[in-house]
Amino acid sequence: MSAKASSFTTLVILNIGYIGIWPFLLLALIFWLFYRDITLHRGPCLENQVEYRASQPVSRGPSPFSLTLLSTELLSWSIELALIINVNCTCTSKCNKALVALYTHYMAHPLGAATTSDSDKDLGRNIPYLFVRVTLWIVDIVVNVFILLPSIFNQSFRQDPFKNLLAQLALGDIFIATGACARHYLNYKEEHHLSWQTCSLVDVFQLIGLHLGQGAMFLIAMDRFIAIYNPLAYQNMAKKRTIIIRWATSVTIAVGNSLFLLIRPHTKDNFKLCRMSSDWPQWFLIYIFSSGVLICVLVIAFSVTAVICAKKRLRIQSDYHRRVFYTFVYIISTYVLCWILPKVAFFGLTQIRSFGPMITTLQWHINGITDTIMGIANFVIYGWRHREVRKAAAAIFRRRGHVSVVRMVRTSNSHVE
Repeated sequence: MSAKASSFTTLVILNIGYIGIWPFLLLALIFWLFYRDITLHRGPCLENQVEYRASQPVSRGPSPFSLTLLSTELLSWSIELALIINVNCTCTSKCNKALVALYTHYMAHPLGAATTSDSDKDLGRNIPYLFVRVTLWIVDIVVNVFILLPSIFNQSFRQDPFKNLLAQLALGDIFIATGACARHYLNYKEEHHLSWQTCSLVDVFQLIGLHLGQGAMFLIAMDRFIAIYNPLAYQNMAKKRTIIIRWATSVTIAVGNSLFLLIRPHTKDNFKLCRMSSDWPQWFLIYIFSSGVLICVLVIAFSVTAVICAKKRLRIQSDYHRRVFYTFVYIISTYVLCWILPKVAFFGLTQIRSFGPMITTLQWHINGITDTIMGIANFVIYGWRHREVRKAAAAIFRRRGHVSVVRMVRTSNSHVE
């Protein structure tokens, strides 16, 4: 068998076997956990099912902190876009030949890896640009730590399936943001001296966060679908066994998928710029693209189905579940606007139509900006819709037990009722 045929066979096995089987195994595993409840209580007979009544007060609108954070993010985004456009425009006049060569390389590789251009190198050492990007990523890390900490130290949060999924989403954002900060630092400090091992380590670190976040979005969509369609079966989600299996499965898939990147030949050292996909093999690019498209399709399918089912059934659910549902709608909308659409635009501008490399570079950095916005927007949405998250995080930093606070609130509500 020739090397080309062997490579093609390996690609087919990876795509059909790994990409195709893992999501369906995950689906089968989770639905198996609810099998008995679903078969014992056929159909969504909501009037006979137990509703979970929450004790948290209803949020009346966005808090000043959330509005300030969102305004700061939008302002930083505008400044960053201006910096990117300025650097690209000043670079165009002095590197036309390099851009033409880069354009030729892109057209010769339909799914080829991104290549370092002069505008990228200018941006990699542009101090205002680096300051804005690193500041945004640090803010992303801090706000997602606020989401993650209550799920670690608070028992009521650990037993809530939806809050566990948001914690997984926050953990994925922390991995991505930490890897991005390391990448920006390396590109600024170690120009022309970046080793293959260093760039690969940063790539794997960010890929773990990417898979954790994508998996969390898929599980959030399926979680809301089950909660709307069969609330009694949804009670199984709060079981400790279910939460542990879901976390273990998500982490295993994320780490396993990311380590596949290391199965590639050692390329040259002394990279000019450490950039994701700069030396990824063709099969891994196809794998990432295929798995990303599959997860996006599943997320949209579950989300649309949940929204359609919620039209008739949401009004008879508890106030807590209604707030969770609207939080889910906002998070999915942010996912579509800040993740799916920028990735589709990047693919269209670089692979389908014949646009120049400057547009490619600009679109690449816009993707990075929207990724940051998505990570911070999740915190803004979550903190706005669920005030108990801010209270739990504040209680942790004040070294007070939040469990007693929850019990007091429940007791007072019972007297009011």
